[in-house]
Amino acid sequence: MKKVIRTISLVLASALSVFAFTACSSDPNVKQEEKKSESYAVEVSSTAAETEREGFHSYPAGKTEPVTVGGVAVKVTEFAVYGYELKYMMGVNQFASPEKLGVDLLAQYAFSHTLFPRLNEANNKPMEYRTATEEQLNTALAELFGDLKVDLTKSVLYTPSKKQFEMWIPAYGCNIYYHIDAVNVSDDTAEIITTYYNELARSTMLGRTTVKVAVENGKPVMKSLSSE
Repeated sequence: MKKVIRTISLVLASALSVFAFTACSSDPNVKQEEKKSESYAVEVSSTAAETEREGFHSYPAGKTEPVTVGGVAVKVTEFAVYGYELKYMMGVNQFASPEKLGVDLLAQYAFSHTLFPRLNEANNKPMEYRTATEEQLNTALAELFGDLKVDLTKSVLYTPSKKQFEMWIPAYGCNIYYHIDAVNVSDDTAEIITTYYNELARSTMLGRTTVKVAVENGKPVMKSLSSE
């Protein structure tokens, strides 16, 4: 039975690579002719000096300066990229708390982050079979979401006989074009509202996320996501 489950997990990982590749170019669930609304329009002057660079990168615009929450600096561009990763690479439209994502998705997302700080900057090599330890995944998970009460060894990616996680790594590499529309800061949280586009000119909207960030143990971490 375990072999059957692991076979299914590898098939799902393979399917995810196709989804990730598609998401990095366009979202099939969004009408591509949809234009950004006037309230989220990007000033021409903010993008006039931008040029495409070699390789895969993130291209931020808008309210990109760090903000302070509870005396801790929050790099809003970092969480804008996390919002893209979750929505367009992991297929997550929303979650009220990280635990709601489920152990398999949390393991997969943490596994990917043990290899790439930003998933979109990974080289698009043929899918590679990689392994990671429980400690590596828990460390990555804590950096992303804070202290979670989850047992990642319950994931189908975990092989008890080898005491390690195994996964085919999808080809995540792509450019991310985005505009941070607003950052709402309170005493203990920040909400980062970001619109993503299909191209550097930011003329065709891909979608939008709101990432809620809180500070735990002196570090900013994600606490919820909503999207449209």
